[in-house]
Amino acid sequence: MRILPVWLVLLSVGGMGGWLAVGPWTCCGSAQAAQEGPVRPSRARGEVGTAAGQAGPAESSGSRHGASHDPAIAERRDAGARGVLWAWPVSPIEVWVACAGAGLEAEAIARLPGTRIAWAAGDQNGDRSNRDRSLPSAAASGRNEPRGTIGIAGARFDVEEPTVLILATDPHPADAVYAFEVGGERVAYSFAGVEAVWERDGEPASGQSLVWPHLDLDAVRRLTAGSRVHERQLESLAAAGTLALRVWVRLPKRTTLTLEAGGALTFEEGTLGGEDGQFGDDRRRIIFRTTDSEPAELFVVLATGGDGPPRLRATMRTEADPTERPLPREALRLPWVPPSAASPAAPGEVAEATLTGGDPVRGEAVFFSEAARCANCHRVDGRGAEVGPDLSNLSDMSLATLAREIAEPSATIHPDYVPYTVSLKDGRVLAGLVRAEGAELLRIVDPNAQETRVARSEVEQIRPTATSIMPVGLVGVIGEQGFRDLLAYLTARRTPSEAGSSK
Repeated sequence: MRILPVWLVLLSVGGMGGWLAVGPWTCCGSAQAAQEGPVRPSRARGEVGTAAGQAGPAESSGSRHGASHDPAIAERRDAGARGVLWAWPVSPIEVWVACAGAGLEAEAIARLPGTRIAWAAGDQNGDRSNRDRSLPSAAASGRNEPRGTIGIAGARFDVEEPTVLILATDPHPADAVYAFEVGGERVAYSFAGVEAVWERDGEPASGQSLVWPHLDLDAVRRLTAGSRVHERQLESLAAAGTLALRVWVRLPKRTTLTLEAGGALTFEEGTLGGEDGQFGDDRRRIIFRTTDSEPAELFVVLATGGDGPPRLRATMRTEADPTERPLPREALRLPWVPPSAASPAAPGEVAEATLTGGDPVRGEAVFFSEAARCANCHRVDGRGAEVGPDLSNLSDMSLATLAREIAEPSATIHPDYVPYTVSLKDGRVLAGLVRAEGAELLRIVDPNAQETRVARSEVEQIRPTATSIMPVGLVGVIGEQGFRDLLAYLTARRTPSEAGSSK
C-alpha cells in the first residue's frame, strides 16, 4: 500500500503498508553527566565511529498517550534513579539513545559493534511494558517472535552531547519493534514518532532536528523526561523561530483531526495528505479531515516565541464516535519508515500448461546467461552472486506464485531486500540495496549489481523505496519457452523440507 504525504510543519512518517500498534519505547542507557550547550543542529545521519564513552543501565518500556495508567510512565518513575531514558531511530541507518547518570563501563559500549538488533512484529494493543521481556527471546513464549536481526556497525557518544549514544546500523528493514542489549540491559524502540525541527529566526542553519514520541507536548515532556537534547529543544521554543513537524498518520475514514496550540506557539501552515487545514481565527487551532483510511503525511509549521509556556494538543473524533479523544501514538510513524512486508496477493489465473513443460537443463543455461543475468544477483547450489536471496530451495512455492515473483518483482519485497534512495552531500543520488561496511562506510548495490561505497558522513538523506531492484520484463527477454525452462530449473533445485522466497 502506498502512502500519501501529509505535511504540517510537523515531521512526516514514511510510507508503510501496515501499522503496528506500538509507540517509540522509552529506553535505557546512562552516560556521562549532562553537559550544557546547544542541541546539535540537523546533520547527515551516519557520522558514527567505533565505540567510545560511558553509558549506563538500559531498559525499555512502551506506552499509549493519554492513559493515566500508562505502564511506560509508571515504569519511568520506578526506574528514574537508574537513568532509564529513551531510544529512537533518526534514519534507517542510525539510532540515538538518550542517557543519564553513570553506570555502564566504556567496555560495554565497545562491545556493541558486531552485535545484533532483533526485530519483530509489535504487540497490537498499543501498550507494551518494559516487564514484557519478549524480545529478542520471544520464541519461548510464542509472542513477538523475532523475524530477523540487523547489525550494529559502530557505537559512540556524541561529541557535542555526551548524554546521547549514537549507533551506526544496517538499514532497518521493516516497520517493527527493535531491541538490543547493552551491559546486560535491554533497549527497545519502534518507528512511532514525529520529526521535529526548530530554527531560530534569522539563523536558517540553526536547525535542531529531533524525534518526538508524540504530537502532544505534554506526552513529549513525559516520555522524554531527562533527555537533555529534548529538554533543550523544548526550552528553545520560548525564542522567536519556527517549529516544523512532520509525521505519517493513519486515521479512520472520515476522521476530524484537531491540533490546538497555546503559549509560545501559533500555527503558520499545515497540510494533511497535501490538503490545507482549516485555521481558527487566532491561528491557535488547525483542523484536518480525512476521506479514507489510507496513511497520509501531516506537515505543520508553527511560529515560536510567544507569551507563556508552549502548548500543543492533538485530538481526533470520527463519524462513528463524535467524542473528542487524544490522538493515539500508534497512529504515528516517522517519515522514512520502510514499507511493511505485505501478504502476497493471490496470483491471477494462469493456465498450468503455460508454466509446465520446461527443461531444467536448458533452464540452468538461462539462469546463468548474459541475457537473463539472474546469477548477477542470485545463487543456486552455491553458484552465482549474493546480492539477492539464494534460490536453491523453493519447494513450497507454486509455479504460479514463482512466475509472479519473477514477472512482478515489486509486488512483494522481502524486508531484507528493501531498496533505498541515497542522496549524497555532493549532489549524487544512488539507489539500490544498502549494507553497512563497518562504522564509517555504506555499500550500495544498484540494479545492475554494481557496488558503490560511500562514507556515512557524506549521506544527506536515505529513504526506502517500494520498487525492487530486480528488473521487470524478463519474460520478454528470454521468451515463454525460456521462462518455462527457468521455472523448471528453479523448482528442480528445491527440496520438500526447505522453502525460500522473495526478492
